[in-house]
Amino acid sequence: MADERDLPELDTDDRNFSAETAPATTPSAGAVESKPEKPRRGGGGPRLWGGILLVVVSLWLLYVYIPGGVSDVKRGVKVSGQVQLADSRPGANGQSEMTVTFVFQDSMRRNHRVTKRVLDAGKWSNMKPGKDIEVWYKLGNPESATVPGGEGMASPHGPALSMIGWTALVAGIILASYGYLVPKAPKKKTPQMKVTMTRR
Repeated sequence: MADERDLPELDTDDRNFSAETAPATTPSAGAVESKPEKPRRGGGGPRLWGGILLVVVSLWLLYVYIPGGVSDVKRGVKVSGQVQLADSRPGANGQSEMTVTFVFQDSMRRNHRVTKRVLDAGKWSNMKPGKDIEVWYKLGNPESATVPGGEGMASPHGPALSMIGWTALVAGIILASYGYLVPKAPKKKTPQMKVTMTRR
């Protein structure tokens, strides 16, 4: 074992070098972390705008175009009538032409008998002889009388267009909802390095 007397003595200045004279450098480095962002909605842009467009078109079809094909007879007089005959015969275009004959009293209590073409097959199937039916006619013109689903109160392609319109409306709502709920892709951010040097 070496004798403690043989060990070199350290200079006091050497022992205190690191604590007193060495430059104190305190590096702190790291990426600046940002708080996680909440997902933003509306990432499905084409679906969102396509759905909105589909909803707008379907609403225009249902509430502007289809009612526009109906005459102003519904602004006239409404009375109760009775079905006398519901008939169907082959038409010129190969499709069945449906008609209904009904009787009613006008506001002057005069009886009228009118035959009208029916454009709505669903309503025509419910027109049974002897059944009460709603009748509309223009004031002063009882011969203009018609019934719901009949000529003057329905457009020629009303039922088919209504089905298309409601289908498009539902599809547009679903498509727009999906496009809105899809989160937007987060923007890529380049991490910033912050280095602080402290010297004393």
